[in-house]
Amino acid sequence: MGLGKSFNQNLKSSLDLQTTFNLCKKVCADSKLKIKNEGLEGNSFSIKAAEPMKWLTTNWPNNIAIVGEVFQDNIIVKLTAGSNGTSITQDRNINDFLNNFSNNLKVYLD
Repeated sequence: MGLGKSFNQNLKSSLDLQTTFNLCKKVCADSKLKIKNEGLEGNSFSIKAAEPMKWLTTNWPNNIAIVGEVFQDNIIVKLTAGSNGTSITQDRNINDFLNNFSNNLKVYLD
């Protein structure tokens, strides 16, 4: 992901793969993230997105990798957040970013 630490969370969706994929893209758009790469193939999907550069901050922009896989009639969504740089407050910033993204996504998946 980058030079700093990465943080992970897993979510479960009872929705179908296509709907879960579209909801993940919607949450990226709602969070003002730029999608850099996306793909939907067979029984899985992946999305890579990033925050825009913020010039008046001590933190680097956060990146997120989203992978969805079919597992026992559900979709498991794996979220991995990190950044390309490090700062004294970067770990907390990444963790907060991941929690916010995860909470926003849970609203749609529940």
